[in-house]
Amino acid sequence: MVGKKKADIPKQSRPQGLEMSEHVGLFFSFLWFHRGILMAVLVLWGLYLALTMATNKVSENKRRDADAPAFVPTPQPVGAAPMAESVSQRQASPLPREPMPVVGRTEKKPVVIPTDPKTVRFQKFISTANTDSLLRRFETLMREIPNISPIEGIGNIKKCQQIIEHLRAKELAPDQQERLAGMEIEVASQFDAINVQHDMQMPGVREQLMVLATRLQQHPATAVSAKAHLAIFAAHAMDLLFSPTREELDLLINAYETGFDGIVRGENEIFVILTLLQKLIQAHQIDEVIALRRDVTNRLLNDGAIDLENMDEGLRETIVFGDLELPTLLSRLDGVDETAMQDVNLLCQRLERFPDARQRIFQVALSVLDKHLVNKQYQQASECLAVMQQIQLRIPNAEIKDWFGEALAEYPEKIQMAQVAQ
Repeated sequence: MVGKKKADIPKQSRPQGLEMSEHVGLFFSFLWFHRGILMAVLVLWGLYLALTMATNKVSENKRRDADAPAFVPTPQPVGAAPMAESVSQRQASPLPREPMPVVGRTEKKPVVIPTDPKTVRFQKFISTANTDSLLRRFETLMREIPNISPIEGIGNIKKCQQIIEHLRAKELAPDQQERLAGMEIEVASQFDAINVQHDMQMPGVREQLMVLATRLQQHPATAVSAKAHLAIFAAHAMDLLFSPTREELDLLINAYETGFDGIVRGENEIFVILTLLQKLIQAHQIDEVIALRRDVTNRLLNDGAIDLENMDEGLRETIVFGDLELPTLLSRLDGVDETAMQDVNLLCQRLERFPDARQRIFQVALSVLDKHLVNKQYQQASECLAVMQQIQLRIPNAEIKDWFGEALAEYPEKIQMAQVAQ
C-alpha cells in the first residue's frame, strides 16, 4: 500500500526566523529589565572577591611570620669583631675614661606676648603730653563710656586712672588740683555704675567710691563737694533702679535729704539728679520717688538756687514741667488718678510763670481742654480755658501767640454745643 505524499507548504506561509539585530535587542532588553538583580549579583560577587583576597593576605602574613627567624641580624660595623665572638669578650672591652659628651639642648627663649599698639601709643602719650592735653584726653575718654560696651568702658576708666596718677606727679595750679579731685570722684562713680548696671560684682568698687566721696564732701571747692554728694546719691539710685527694695528706697531718700543742698550748688549736678529720678519713675512708678522729683522742681522754683529765666529752654522745660509727666497726663485724666487734676492745675500755674515755653507744651494744654469735653467736665473746661486765655496774652513768641489764640477761640463754642447736646 503506497503512503500518501505530504503536500508541499509554500515558503511564504512558513514562520520567519529573527534577525541578528533583533536578537541583540532582545538580549539588552532582558538585561535592562533584570538590571536590579544583575547589579545585586555583581555587588555580592565583588564583596566575595574582596573578602577572599583579604583572607588570603592574612593567611600569607601568618605563614611568613611562622617561617621567619627568631631575631633579625644586625649588620656589624666595619672592623668590628665577628658574630662568633663571645659575649664575655665583648663585655671585657675597656670603657672610655672620658665621659660621653652630652648633647646640648636648644635653649628656649621666653614667649613675648605682643603689646597692643593702642596701648603703646597711649603710654607714649601719657609720658610726653602736657597737663592740658591730659585733661582733654580724660574728658574724651569719659564722654565715650555711655556709647561703648562695658568692657571697653572699663578700659577707658583704667586709662583715666593712669592719667590721674600721672597728673598727681605734676606741679598743678590750684584750679587744676580742684579739677583733679573732681576727676577722681567722676571715675569712681562711673566705675561703680558700670559694676551695678551690668552685675559684674567686682569687689571693692562700692567701698572705694564711698570712702572717696565721704572724704571729698568736705572739700573746700564747691564743684568738688557737689560731685561727691551726687556720687553717693547716684550710687543709691542705681541700686534702687536694679533692685527696687524698701531698704534701697530709704537709702536714696536719706541721700537726697542730706545731700541736696550740696548738690544744687554744683554746675550741672542737678540735671543728673533729675535724669536719675526720671529713670526711676519710668521703671518703677514709686510714689516716694515721684514726690522727690516734684520736690526738686518746687525747691528750684521757689528757692532761686539756679537762674531759670536765662537757662536753655530745653533744660528749663525739663525742670519746670518734667515732674508733671505730660506724656501720660491725658490717659491719667480718664482714670481715678487723684494727682492728674493736680498736675493740670500745676501746668496752668507754670505756664503763667513761664509763658515763653515751647509750642509742644501749649499743645498739651489744648489736649487737656479736649479731654475735659470728652469726659463731660464742662466746668473744668471753662476754668481751664479762662486761664489759658490769660496766658495767651503774655506769650512773647508772636508765632506761638497767634497759633494758640486761634485755637482757643474755638473752644467757647465747643463747650456750649457740648452742653446743649447733653
